[in-house]
Amino acid sequence: MILFKMGILSRVGLFLLIFGMFIQAQSFAQGDTLITKYGDVLIGKIDRLDLESLKLKVRYRKDAIEIKIAELVQIKSSKQFLVNDVKNRDWKGSLVFDSLHRGQYGIQTSDTILFFKTKEVFGVSEIKKNKLTDHLNLGLDFGINRIKADNSISANLGVNAIYKTRRWVFQGDYSAFSSAVDSVSNYWRNGILAGTYVFPKEWFVTSKLNLYTSTEQSLDLRRNVFLGVGKIFIHRSDESLSLSGGVVTNREIYTTSSSVFSSSESFVSAHYNGKFSDRWESILDANLFPSLSETGRIRSNLGLDIKYKFLNHFYLGLRYTLNTDNQPQVEAAKTDYVFSVKFGWSLKKY
Repeated sequence: MILFKMGILSRVGLFLLIFGMFIQAQSFAQGDTLITKYGDVLIGKIDRLDLESLKLKVRYRKDAIEIKIAELVQIKSSKQFLVNDVKNRDWKGSLVFDSLHRGQYGIQTSDTILFFKTKEVFGVSEIKKNKLTDHLNLGLDFGINRIKADNSISANLGVNAIYKTRRWVFQGDYSAFSSAVDSVSNYWRNGILAGTYVFPKEWFVTSKLNLYTSTEQSLDLRRNVFLGVGKIFIHRSDESLSLSGGVVTNREIYTTSSSVFSSSESFVSAHYNGKFSDRWESILDANLFPSLSETGRIRSNLGLDIKYKFLNHFYLGLRYTLNTDNQPQVEAAKTDYVFSVKFGWSLKKY
């Protein structure tokens, strides 16, 4: 009886194995076919696309095959794709590659075929139901700082979150450190909450709350509320450049005074994000704040990040932050800087 039961279990297991292999074979049979300029015919399932390459899952390999877009001359796929160009226009249809437009993305709509050079494309993706995690990224980092306040070395902690679609960007960022030398405590904190809406022709409106504290500048708290408009001049998945301007309300509390100081300012900002390669990324933020209520006062803020990404979710980075104020409300330092070496983790896979 025991042997009989084991025989039944064995036959059931064998049936499930064969059935699973059959389903997998059918899935690949109805999958995607790619033809390269070398005459290779590859059959599988397109797993991931970007502006330079795509990855194809095949039955005979555990890892997906990466193929350069410039090497493709033909594709056959039943899937529908979306090409979003740098002017924020969407084109939906079947992907097309041919030898006359090598290295370009073609999209066949219901009535025409359009080809795009990679510099004209913001992103390419398969049309499917989006999940929250497709647009959300969380990050955590810690590192070592050198600060102006006491020229000492201290540890820092940073947390950031960003939710990004082609139209909306919501961002939260917080970084802080503190150190003590003898009986003197020094600290620096910066928190940001921001929201941006991008219009079809790459103009955008933005609003931001910035909270800043610095021992070096005798600031117990500086609260800035931004409202502005801007223009995106480069908007690709691997590079972006934007300029913006507007007005700021500025409220300051100093450690050396019981008064609360309020003022109004204008602002001009530049933001650049670019990749040196698949692993290296740079981010530059430059901001200038000419005062509207105090003659001759100008503040500025500069932030520079350089990151090296590895193991899909981790990075090593350098960050330099500089804050200046040529006319502080009380007797205080006019400049403050922080230089950091960071180790970080990102929820989204690089």
